Amino acid sequence: MNRLSATNITVRFGGLTVIDNVDLEIRPAEILGLIGPNGAGKSTFVNVLTGFQKPKAGAVRIGGKDITFTRPEHRVRAGLVRTFQAVRLFPGLTVAENISAAGLAIGLSVSETRKRERELVELLSLGDWINVEARALPYGIERRVGIARAMVSKPAFVMLDEPAAGMNEDEALAFLAVVGMLRERGAGVLLIEHNMGVVFKLCDRVQVLQSGRTLAVGTPDEIRSHSMVREAYLGSAA
Repeated sequence: MNRLSATNITVRFGGLTVIDNVDLEIRPAEILGLIGPNGAGKSTFVNVLTGFQKPKAGAVRIGGKDITFTRPEHRVRAGLVRTFQAVRLFPGLTVAENISAAGLAIGLSVSETRKRERELVELLSLGDWINVEARALPYGIERRVGIARAMVSKPAFVMLDEPAAGMNEDEALAFLAVVGMLRERGAGVLLIEHNMGVVFKLCDRVQVLQSGRTLAVGTPDEIRSHSMVREAYLGSAA
């Protein structure tokens, strides 16, 4: 099965161990939440998965193929993409141009890029914004365009780093539908998110990091009721 797996991942910065022997697996059409307090190592771990940080030990594989030390752009071609906390759209380009730029950057032809652009505009309900420059977009729409750019390559796995940060309630609800669409298209999703309402509504499983180690892995209900998670992260009264 074409799974994304990370085994025994360890990252050290000088004498500080920020990721300590962590395993993770994402299946196709599964949403896995990765949660934990600030400084738990979540973003560093995603950087290892996506090629922006080399681990001291461990391996990352897609469908059994080792990609541990391949460059980020090679991982995109292997089917692994990410979004960032800062969306980083081209402010002077329209929504359509931002999506097309992502397609051309990975080597798609102009005709195939336009085809995928049209599909994503329809899928993510961006038609009313297609000719609006990115600098003028509302925050929730800006986030949606960032996901559209990531989806141009038709990825097997998508890493979403704090995608609902700063969203109001209506924007967060719209975001739930967008991530659900990723799963419907067969993509495995890793969701880093502090909004527990979003995590527990969306995710099939949740993995909790604390001080660079896995504290627990389970269904949302199992994580809610896990005594150590409640005390360390959700709060003893959660």
